[in-house]
Amino acid sequence: MNNTNSLPVRLLFAPAKAGFALASLLAVMPAQAFEFELMEGEVTGSLDTTLSYGAMWRVEGRDTHRYGNDTGPTHDDVNTNDGNRNFDTGMVSSVYKINSELKLNYKNYGAFVRGRAFYDTEIMDKDTDWSDTNDRFNRRFPDYFDQAGTNRAADAFDSDVEDLIGKDASIMDAFVFGNFYIGDMPLDVRFGKQVLNWGEGIFYRDSINTINPIDAAQFALPGSELKDVLIPQMALSFNLGITENLSMETYYMMEWDESIVPPVGSYFSNNDIFADGATFGYNKLTNPVTGAKYLEAQKQIYKDNGVNIEGDYLVVADLRGKKNARDSGQWGVNFKFFAEELNETEFGFYFVNYHSQVPFAEAGIRTGSVLDAVGIFPMNPLATLHVMSNGVYANRVYPEDIRMFGLSFNTTVGNTSIAGELTYRPNMPMWIDHPDDLVSGISSNLVTDKLDASSPGIVRDVRNSGSEAGICTSFTNLSQARPNNIGCVGDDYKNFERVELYTGSLVFIHNFGPRFGFDNFIAVLEPSFELVSGIGGNYDAFAAKGSSPYDSRNFSEDYTPSHERLDRFSWGYTTVFSGQWNDVFAGVNLNPILRFKQDVQGNSRVTGNFMEDRKAVTLALNATYMNSLEAGISYTNFFGAERRNKLNDRDNIAFTVKYSF
Repeated sequence: MNNTNSLPVRLLFAPAKAGFALASLLAVMPAQAFEFELMEGEVTGSLDTTLSYGAMWRVEGRDTHRYGNDTGPTHDDVNTNDGNRNFDTGMVSSVYKINSELKLNYKNYGAFVRGRAFYDTEIMDKDTDWSDTNDRFNRRFPDYFDQAGTNRAADAFDSDVEDLIGKDASIMDAFVFGNFYIGDMPLDVRFGKQVLNWGEGIFYRDSINTINPIDAAQFALPGSELKDVLIPQMALSFNLGITENLSMETYYMMEWDESIVPPVGSYFSNNDIFADGATFGYNKLTNPVTGAKYLEAQKQIYKDNGVNIEGDYLVVADLRGKKNARDSGQWGVNFKFFAEELNETEFGFYFVNYHSQVPFAEAGIRTGSVLDAVGIFPMNPLATLHVMSNGVYANRVYPEDIRMFGLSFNTTVGNTSIAGELTYRPNMPMWIDHPDDLVSGISSNLVTDKLDASSPGIVRDVRNSGSEAGICTSFTNLSQARPNNIGCVGDDYKNFERVELYTGSLVFIHNFGPRFGFDNFIAVLEPSFELVSGIGGNYDAFAAKGSSPYDSRNFSEDYTPSHERLDRFSWGYTTVFSGQWNDVFAGVNLNPILRFKQDVQGNSRVTGNFMEDRKAVTLALNATYMNSLEAGISYTNFFGAERRNKLNDRDNIAFTVKYSF
């Protein structure tokens, strides 16, 4: 709910922020609300409900040639493949949803509550297509479990996945507000679960608008809206009009929550390690003699913990741990200045202290694992390796107290809204090594290499000392960025470093009016960039968005080449064209949309925005009838960036229908 009526007049007429301008310009169906009064009109309110159905179909078959170093026809990465293998061409989502918003006003007070519920029959009621792509697994080990902990005999999704994208009913926004005066200065106050929109950016993460976590799993569902993507947080916020031209907004967050990435095995997931639904990380047994010699032990391990169909794999890390950030310590303040003499431009100045909402990783080997393994080593080295591997962990962690400084502006030139922003983070966490390298490297250095039958290593050390104290090793095969790092049993290897990060974007929204055969035509363009500093000059030592595993023992030009590693500077752009035909027939309006996205140059951080040469195009057509019924169909094509782009074979068609009342 937007409560700005008490703000200074000049601030009310300042140019609209780009994000809200885009939403209003592209909207073709205004909300239909049931309005009511209570207590002889002292209490007014409205109830706005939207019922919707959305479906999505995969229209391109899986192409496993895009995955990893092996170019064989059946190869893909065991730690990234669940989402691709779970879905053949055909329907991948069929979701029913209800959104309802209640607004109440009493004098200068009010309340706002929004609830949401959805049910996806493709996730909850139907089998996946996993078995169809795992014939070898079915022949050798029927009724066993796969690496995500899913019983593939039933081809069902993990319960964590079902809870995120299969079904949910929850209260989203829930806050009270009041409008007051401090002397002559108007003050708006909110308390409760709310979304705070700061800054001018639209399409890219790590902008000024970094306050609320993002639900990317909801964003992937057909028919989702912006309000489904931003996760409301419990906060106390203030907006104070200091003068006619100057305002201040501040907030204190009372809870922390993580952003939600597509969970393991969902259609758009490409990460089976650090996402909800992950249980174990896997690595391949490279010695076929070992695999044959210990086949019976191998079968038991597979039965208990899982296996991928191609090659022989062992569990190398337990991924179920998570260390959440603390609830306290998140706050921010911004000042907005309206410069009437500078073409009526609004300037913004921001500071935010927040905790990471996206996961990073720490890994190690638990104390006790080595001693447990020593007793069985002489009898079965493979089983010993299994015991040790189950002692390796890789936790999701969320670094705290990230500082963000930001500047923004927005103005209007003719029929064009122009806005921009720039941010600086002096202590931004950044991934170091690829997730596969992390879990397999820890296992290799602290487990496999030390349990080789011809060189017992750790086993001998433990027998001599009777404990695990002081058992350390050099991570020689783990990290280019930390080639001489020493790791010890019981220690955490933190797979991130704090760096300086600059981000920025410009937003252009031009209203052409009646043009090109449309009753109205709008174009939107947002170029954006990232710049990393503070790590010296060895950027190739760090994993980037789209990097393959490195593995220093197998490094070559066709295995994680330098063009897949981190670049200091990266940029791209997104453009949207939207037309509208009014009253095409019997009260029906049509709204065609073209959206194109290109990452032009450079690879950003693992959690960043850009993967060089990645592209996506969406064609959509929406129709509205009598401002209450809407239907839409869209086609999305992912291409570019070759094997780095794990979505290249997940082109889709989506259909939605909505009714508001």
